[in-house]
Amino acid sequence: MSFFAILRANKISLVFSLLLCAIPLIVSSSIGYVAYIYEPEIKDFTLFLWLLFYLFSIFTMAIAITPTTFISILSGYFLGWLCMPFVVISYLFAAILGFFIAKKIDKGKFINSLGAIAGIEGILRNLKDRELYITFLAKISPILPFALSNFLLSIGGANLRNFIIGSLLGMLPRTALAIYIGNEAQRISILIEKGNTGLGEQVFISLLIIIGAVGLFRVFKKAIVVT
Repeated sequence: MSFFAILRANKISLVFSLLLCAIPLIVSSSIGYVAYIYEPEIKDFTLFLWLLFYLFSIFTMAIAITPTTFISILSGYFLGWLCMPFVVISYLFAAILGFFIAKKIDKGKFINSLGAIAGIEGILRNLKDRELYITFLAKISPILPFALSNFLLSIGGANLRNFIIGSLLGMLPRTALAIYIGNEAQRISILIEKGNTGLGEQVFISLLIIIGAVGLFRVFKKAIVVT
């Protein structure tokens, strides 16, 4: 099966993947504007309202309406480090929800279409043995959008247990960094309009990107070489 034949066989998944990349970029600016306008009201949120916010964010993060990093930054700004358990729990449930949404959309078509490629079985088997590590690397890099990584790992046949563990471990560093950035911001207007990443944060982000990219490259290279 050719590359274009694989794309045609998975056109619904392809369109959905593109939407998962575009929607967070569009929505994040709108959320930032709302947070800026209603900053005093948000600061007066009760625990119940924050719980509703995180419950709602599970669904919005799962379908890429709200970027996870932006939710973490805003949480850090308004709640400080107290938001950490709420962010992590909502993130995990959003990842699991996105995982099953992808299963529903794809219905196994992606793996079946790859099965038609000669010699692919061995590569897939080697990658399957490293799926926990692959999930961790996919999640640690800030480049790959949260919802898209959930979708790709799901249609790629990742085991749910490995997916949850790898997602948790991979997202912790970037989530902690986002909360730190929000917590250190003096004014939400500066945070939204100009960002609040100093040299140290930029170095850390670059390091996460390098770890994810180099790690994934080595995993896929080794899987191909072994076959």
